[in-house]
Amino acid sequence: MKKIHYLKIHHFKVFGQPVTIELEQPSVLIGPNNSGKTTVIQALALWRLGITKWYQERFNSTNISSIGLNRLDIPQVPVLQLLKSYSSLIIYP
Repeated sequence: MKKIHYLKIHHFKVFGQPVTIELEQPSVLIGPNNSGKTTVIQALALWRLGITKWYQERFNSTNISSIGLNRLDIPQVPVLQLLKSYSSLIIYP
């Protein structure tokens, strides 16, 4: 399995300006309330959803270069689901 080495987030919830988060193995997200810990997890979930939808639509169509996602596609609290997928990512409140 390929590993994610860094995450670059901008214009997503609390991250208005571009932020690059380096990821080691394992990675730990530590910070005060409302600092963006869950937002990082939601960004990963949205990225995964986008890739999944792109692959599904790609094989159903001969010419696809993008997919549409909206705010309703953002999982509210995907932490438990993602921790199963990314077992080396740990979050502390």
